Amino acid sequence: MELKDKACIVGIGETRYCRKPGSGMSEEALQLVASRAALEDAGLKGRDIDGILAFPNVGKCEALAANLGSENLRFAAIIHMGGATPVASLRLAAMAVATGQANYVLIPGGWNGYSGARVRQTVSTDKHSLPGGGIAWDYYLPHGLTAPPQWYALMARRHMHEYGTTHAQFGAVAVAMRRHAQLNPGAVMCGKPLTIEEYLASPMLADPYRVNDCCLETDGGTAVIVTSP
Repeated sequence: MELKDKACIVGIGETRYCRKPGSGMSEEALQLVASRAALEDAGLKGRDIDGILAFPNVGKCEALAANLGSENLRFAAIIHMGGATPVASLRLAAMAVATGQANYVLIPGGWNGYSGARVRQTVSTDKHSLPGGGIAWDYYLPHGLTAPPQWYALMARRHMHEYGTTHAQFGAVAVAMRRHAQLNPGAVMCGKPLTIEEYLASPMLADPYRVNDCCLETDGGTAVIVTSP
């Protein structure tokens, strides 16, 4: 099905992002604050939301609907893709509004990624705590690979072998992301630019990944609302 020009984002909401012990809010509260900000941005009320795509493990469609007053919820789902879920959910939301399954679809996301449990902790105690947890248990943890940078380093190293990818090319991605952060006053790294020279001089964590290749674990939430044009 062709979805081009059949859906758009009309509301965006965010909480403050922080890296310190305790945001003072539960993960559900973070998502609700972001969702209400997205509603205000769109000029909508909670009752207008009739579709919700919740964040896996830390979000429940029914709870979000009840707290926002979404009494006519008729489309609800969860895409299990870990941290990629909100972006992956955009396509499903577009399909929902394009086919008339919903008029306004809310996509919330966020968690206490800094003050709460880290991926290293959750996957080591519960193989079902994140997508691919069983793979981590069976293939990664027995060899001492307990954190995502170590897992993805294997794939990056293979990419270098197949295509001749260099450390500087990996660094170009990190430098570009940091440049984007300078445009967002709410970004944790706003005011802290990064050069390729600084990147190449940064400590190696899991070859070929350095400190600046890894995403920041922060406390925060965001939400978007999708509808038809």
